[in-house]
Amino acid sequence: MVNDADKEQIDALKAWWKENGRVVVAGLVIGLGGVFGWQSWQTYTTRQAENASIIFEQMVDWAAARNYGRVDQFAETLLGEYPKSGYAPLGALIRAHSAVEQNRSDEARGYLQWVIDNADDDYLAGVASLRLARLAADKQEYDVTLRILDDNQPEQLDFMFEELRGDVQFAQGDVQAAHRHYHNALSSERISPSSRSRVIMKAADLGVESASAGRE
Repeated sequence: MVNDADKEQIDALKAWWKENGRVVVAGLVIGLGGVFGWQSWQTYTTRQAENASIIFEQMVDWAAARNYGRVDQFAETLLGEYPKSGYAPLGALIRAHSAVEQNRSDEARGYLQWVIDNADDDYLAGVASLRLARLAADKQEYDVTLRILDDNQPEQLDFMFEELRGDVQFAQGDVQAAHRHYHNALSSERISPSSRSRVIMKAADLGVESASAGRE
């Protein structure tokens, strides 16, 4: 089941792709255009992008239908045949979610690490880092969780990273550190209303007074 935090990431990911997807494809064209003749390269890259787009759209449809076997098949094709496309990191994120749904968290961690290692965009790498950190936290690998969070934190997701840091510190019994990280999350200008309400409740349980805690 998709929780509020995951839904926020999905919505943010859709918004990011709408705003930046063309730039990603254009960057590939500019960077590799000199390898082939310009006209030939345009034809090639258009065909590759169209093929990758079709595969990605099919992945999304099968994921919505919770047919994870088909998701896995399309993911293997996308990452195997179109690893440099802008769709590959997005497909790997979906593939990781599929693995989690099938109780294969170690496999999911591998796909998330692939995104971190291969995504050209810091935001996508940040989404993968956040999800990878959550999987580590679920296994109580708290030192690993914090290391992942420290390695890559895009500004757009700062409140989510701080919230998870607070969760980890609370799990480890460091209430003061948890207070601090929840306060940092509430201080973010990018925190959504639903996230603010969730963090406020967590902070209140630790003695942080109110919603104003993040606006001092």
